[in-house]
Amino acid sequence: MMNSKKLRSHTIVPSTLYVYREADRLLQYIIEDMGRPGYVLVARQMGKTNLLINAKRTLAGKEDAFVYIDLSNSFRSARECFRYIIDTAIETNPDNFSFLYNEIVKSRSDNDLVDHLEHLFELRKLLGVIRGKLVIILDEVDALSKITFSDTIFKHIRSVYFSRTNYPQLERLTYILSGVAEPSSLIKDPRISPFNIGQNILLGDFSLDEYNSFIQKSGLELDAKVIDRIYYWTNGNPRMTYDICSAIEDFVITNSIVDIELIDEVISNMYLSSSDQAPIDHIRGLIENDSEMLDAVISIKEQDFISIKKSTRRKLYLSGVVGPDFEKEVLEIKNRVLDNALSIEWLYELRSDENGQLVEAVNAAFLEGNYGKVISIVDGVIDQLPVDSTFLTIQHLLITACYNTGDFLGVIKIYEKNEVIIDPAKADIDIKSIYLYGLSWYYIKEFAKAANAFDKIVSYNRRDLTHYRSMLNMGSSLLNIDYANGSADSVIVFNNIVSELSQMQLKLKTDEVQELKNIAYYNLGKYYYDNNMLDLSKLNFEAALKLPFIAYRPIILYHLYLLGSDKAASVDNLRVAANIIIDNQLKPQEYNIEKPMSVGYEVIYKILVELNNYDIVLCESLVKYIVSIDMSMISVYEQMNNSDDKFDTINTRFRDNLYSFIFEHKHSLLSDDQILFGYYVYKKSKLITVSGSGKFFIEPLLKKDLLKQMDAQDANYMSMLLRESIIRGDLSFAEVLLTTLRKKYFDLADRPALEIMLIDYYEMQLMRNQSKFLSVFRRARNILNLYSKNEIESSASSFVGNEALVFLKESAIESYQQFLPLFENKVVIPKSFKNKNITVVYNNGDVVVGKYKKLESDIKNEKCWIISE
Repeated sequence: MMNSKKLRSHTIVPSTLYVYREADRLLQYIIEDMGRPGYVLVARQMGKTNLLINAKRTLAGKEDAFVYIDLSNSFRSARECFRYIIDTAIETNPDNFSFLYNEIVKSRSDNDLVDHLEHLFELRKLLGVIRGKLVIILDEVDALSKITFSDTIFKHIRSVYFSRTNYPQLERLTYILSGVAEPSSLIKDPRISPFNIGQNILLGDFSLDEYNSFIQKSGLELDAKVIDRIYYWTNGNPRMTYDICSAIEDFVITNSIVDIELIDEVISNMYLSSSDQAPIDHIRGLIENDSEMLDAVISIKEQDFISIKKSTRRKLYLSGVVGPDFEKEVLEIKNRVLDNALSIEWLYELRSDENGQLVEAVNAAFLEGNYGKVISIVDGVIDQLPVDSTFLTIQHLLITACYNTGDFLGVIKIYEKNEVIIDPAKADIDIKSIYLYGLSWYYIKEFAKAANAFDKIVSYNRRDLTHYRSMLNMGSSLLNIDYANGSADSVIVFNNIVSELSQMQLKLKTDEVQELKNIAYYNLGKYYYDNNMLDLSKLNFEAALKLPFIAYRPIILYHLYLLGSDKAASVDNLRVAANIIIDNQLKPQEYNIEKPMSVGYEVIYKILVELNNYDIVLCESLVKYIVSIDMSMISVYEQMNNSDDKFDTINTRFRDNLYSFIFEHKHSLLSDDQILFGYYVYKKSKLITVSGSGKFFIEPLLKKDLLKQMDAQDANYMSMLLRESIIRGDLSFAEVLLTTLRKKYFDLADRPALEIMLIDYYEMQLMRNQSKFLSVFRRARNILNLYSKNEIESSASSFVGNEALVFLKESAIESYQQFLPLFENKVVIPKSFKNKNITVVYNNGDVVVGKYKKLESDIKNEKCWIISE
């Protein structure tokens, strides 16, 4: 039975209660390795200070000196900060440094060194009197980002690691930094390289095993269901777990019954009845003052993860809202306590305002074209509004915003959730919403539902432009159903449109009537063509051609070309179509059900393919025109660095055969910027594949050496293309790819061993296809050498998974064993080799490093082979 309280309020958790997490193990590795600074990047109240203190408490050896510095203390200058670090090191490590104090104080008054050089001198003094490590732990480093001299501090820390060549004793000095600021933001001057040498340490919640370890250390003897219930609520959040268990401990001491109901009651009283308990108070305060975070948390609640940017995800992690797995697609509020404390009602209340102010804000965002903002303002609040004219206005703006951002499912969901029966005579706004609702069904290929939506508008019999556009769209929806069912319902609709527009007195403009008839004739022509009723098809296409809509003529002329029995004779239709596009500067459009005859990428592609057979000069003129308007930009790099939303727009425009055709057949017509732009479009495209048209986008790029720098994504794409080229036997292009990949990526410093093994493997395969067997042998040996080194385990790569390791190793072993009899003399064993270490590979694939004399018998009996000496 527990008689005294153990879980008291501690600023520093005692060692008897401290729980080791993965971050502790990573921090220990960084301190033992001494290779680069560690950076503990975590939300407040997650235990980072205790992590640092525990490292100091447990990792400092007798000959080491650990120094903990809280940088939230204010400093007037970099020199004052540097001196505070040294003075604290001396004061907290008296056995090592106390006798240096007077000497250092005197040297400060005597020297005229600049601040960072004085600090370096003093650090070397400290290192000179200890044999072990000097580990400087800088907590709350983000406090420095607010002062003018912070760059001096962080430049110095970085320079320590680069000065080790001149001052070997600095090999025994390392830094551990901690804070909630991104490392890249620590150095503010853009002319100075960013602080990017550190190893991030992300501090997560307790795992279930770590949580159980804490319960055991706490001495709480609780029912298993009670223990599970605490974890159910906290998901291992250290601060919440400690505070809840401390509260439960009070009940245990008084011999009260502790059950699940009590746990729920305690948590409700601590966190949900009020919001002044840490860390809830801190997190709610951040959300109240940050609209970006507010929108993001609402998006998480509504499972709209796509709208949350990467930078916002990191902000949510550093604010304590989500866990360290914030980069995964699906985000979750990190525990149920926080999820309940951040209720959707509270979030909506923050976002909502008086109806008049709401409409004003929504209208302002809508007029700016900021549809994302419209959605973030309205979505969720709309359910709380009374059904009146304001509701219909806001609903329509929300539906329009969703439609304009391509969120067709969002349009459907909003309309169906809030559908209102309105008097048709007063239904202007509602009809606009129904119209977008029908278009949304159409674009997700639910044609029957689209037809029903448009039929609802037609049933109002208003005989205005929206009425006849709805008839056309209903006909287009039925046309798709007719193709599947072999029916002709769409023909009736299109004929009714032509008949009504030709006979009735309507309140429509002449050009509106002509455009509606043009589209109806065109759709009839398509239907009859697809059903092999060619005379009727030609009749309707010719009727459409007579109407004065120059922008619609190219697609009609293309169909008349198809109807020609003699393609060579009817090619004039293509020539006229191409010249109309060029002379009238018609811009390519994505398919639009409301303007199905606009010049689209598909019809331009088809015209180009046919013209390439009959009129190359005109074909190239059309290509030049298209790329001049569609691939023009102020700067390729501005496009490249735009948000993913921008590239989503580009993707929908370029994911078709048009640009593959241009890059395959006409890339000589492209400027350097256009080739670069095409390559970045290719990288974003999901339709233009490596095994398809990838070569056509990359080959001109490499020939002109336009890719000045290569990132991991570039290397990944080109590696896949290299593999495809080797498989296809396109060896000359494979050599170009291999040379470029090595020069611009794989042969650069600090590449992971896995990536080097991959490029060695591809080169091995290429050399095999070229019968260069000595090179195959050498590449295989290099792969096995890399495998034998310890660095493989930590060889993280963004595009080569560890699962590839076995395949690469086995392929190398197979090639090595195959060619070893031919090239045994290439592995030289010196006479004095008996006591030398060598690396061997055994028949089962094991790679072993050991002395030659111990492995000699296995080598002679061909149980293993030497791969390096």
